[in-house]
Amino acid sequence: MACPYNFLMISADRNHPAWIFWDSIADAVNPGLVLLLIAATWLSSRHRTDLPQNGRIAFFFGFLGRALLAILVVYLLAHLPRWLHWNPFQSKFPSGHTAFAASVVTSLWLLDARSKYFGLPLLAAYAALIVALGHHIWIDIVGALILAPPIGVWCHRWRSTARQAITA
Repeated sequence: MACPYNFLMISADRNHPAWIFWDSIADAVNPGLVLLLIAATWLSSRHRTDLPQNGRIAFFFGFLGRALLAILVVYLLAHLPRWLHWNPFQSKFPSGHTAFAASVVTSLWLLDARSKYFGLPLLAAYAALIVALGHHIWIDIVGALILAPPIGVWCHRWRSTARQAITA
């Protein structure tokens, strides 16, 4: 049976070529976002003329480290209820795939606010795709979007406030 939100007309048969194509696209989004995060952080660090060379390297590894910390915390919080069987009726809430993507998009947004112009539409398209494929329902997506951005902001702000407290 096809998903009721199947606007892409994806066959419910997982061996159908259209389903395999769209599932391959969905599988490539999160690794692509991580590569984009690494490239954007590297380019941003290279264009930081206000920092000396070693400051640019520290910026690159510091920002990327905080982004990876945010991804890890979001991943653990999204999957902990499943691993511990806290809610046997809803085993896919929140969507770990969407939480991961939202965490990366949040980090990109904090790196450069202009990234929202491609990050948010990409995140919306990705969420719609995994719902259309039947991997998740919309409430799973909403749960992930509530979970990921505040944690991403906190992980990025945490290091900044800690550094200010040490140097003060």
